Amino acid sequence: MTNIFKGNHYYDEAKKMTFNSHPLLTMLIFVGMFFGTAVAQLVIMIPGSIVLALIFGTENQEAYDAWGNFVSLLSTAAPAALVIVYCLYAEKRSAYSMGLTKKNFGKNYLIGALIGFAAFSAAMFACVLIGGVKYVGTDYQGNIPFIICMCIGWLIQGAEEEILCRGWLMTTLSTKMPMWAAVILNSVAFAALHLMNNGINLLSIVNLTLVGIVFSLIAVRFDSLIPSCAFHSLWNLVQGNFYGLAVSGNECGGSVFRFEITGTNELLSGGTFGIEGGLATTIVNVIMIILLVAIPKKNTESK
Repeated sequence: MTNIFKGNHYYDEAKKMTFNSHPLLTMLIFVGMFFGTAVAQLVIMIPGSIVLALIFGTENQEAYDAWGNFVSLLSTAAPAALVIVYCLYAEKRSAYSMGLTKKNFGKNYLIGALIGFAAFSAAMFACVLIGGVKYVGTDYQGNIPFIICMCIGWLIQGAEEEILCRGWLMTTLSTKMPMWAAVILNSVAFAALHLMNNGINLLSIVNLTLVGIVFSLIAVRFDSLIPSCAFHSLWNLVQGNFYGLAVSGNECGGSVFRFEITGTNELLSGGTFGIEGGLATTIVNVIMIILLVAIPKKNTESK
């Protein structure tokens, strides 16, 4: 075992908070926060949906649904802000204690983005090789403004889930239990957030838990939430609006390229849920977890 759980400054900072709850109470707060953030998201989604209805009417359902995805992603800014405000004012902790670090921000974000792009691409092309996914063609004609907007949406959405699960839940749990336990528990909670998604099954739940562990270990290894936010955002972006595949069971509209699940080898390619629900993603996640834990870590403070 490497020293990956040693020398992590930002979750040590979380131990200074004045409100230090029992893990069970923390999980109950997480459930309450989930419903609270859902309401905050609806505050933006409802008027946004009304505007889209006025623009597209009932005659262009495809465009309405596609831009509805963008509004949904954009609305996650409200839950992210709510979690940050809760941490700052209810738990009396700093943004730094959530892993929202300034040092090497650009470098860390770029590294996380590249890893996210490479990790999902590896899983996808493995599915292409075994025939579970096929290339259909390009899909960007007339879709460039939409794809750019979706890029912005994914950057916000990925950061929001990381702030909730890794920035708040993991660090709060780590004040009362070993960090490895906080990593696992927050990852299970992260998977639970997706239980209502289309095509969800046991393997997709396992994969969501594993990728949650990957996100957590990246935050721990870099002593910052920034690369995890980038990894998460790019993981979703490239599958949805670069390769044109479903993201956790949800179609995302126009994309640069268009790949499709063929219906064969669904155990590897994920079927209705998308590649995240297949064994190819399981293998990629396990390899990443092994590498993140096994490769020696350089302990440096980031603030």
